[in-house]
Amino acid sequence: MPKPSTPLPYGAHCYYEVSEEADDRYGVIRFYRYRRDTGDSAVTDTYRVTIERTLRTDRSSAHVDVQNPDERWTRIVSKDASKWHSTTSPHSSKGTDTHPDPGIVTLKRLADTLAAEAIASRG
Repeated sequence: MPKPSTPLPYGAHCYYEVSEEADDRYGVIRFYRYRRDTGDSAVTDTYRVTIERTLRTDRSSAHVDVQNPDERWTRIVSKDASKWHSTTSPHSSKGTDTHPDPGIVTLKRLADTLAAEAIASRG
């Protein structure tokens, strides 16, 4: 797994990722684990960050879900695409003059940032 660009708190780490690319969109799903101390014991939380970038801001999305003990997912963070869409390349595997990093690289950095926000929000 690549080193995250945003330091993840308390030893949290990305342990699995999937990326996809099509003509008009690309995206990444990253899974993170975070071991938190609950006083009497430690609990390992699993977070799923899903980001999809399309040509249109209103059809792009970024959110974080946490896995519950019953193995269902609960949405805990959403990031409006208008806050990040313009910072990404329209191309997954290459940059542009305005956005030199390939789009998928930018989405992975955004995923790390969202994971850190989600972990911090849960304490």
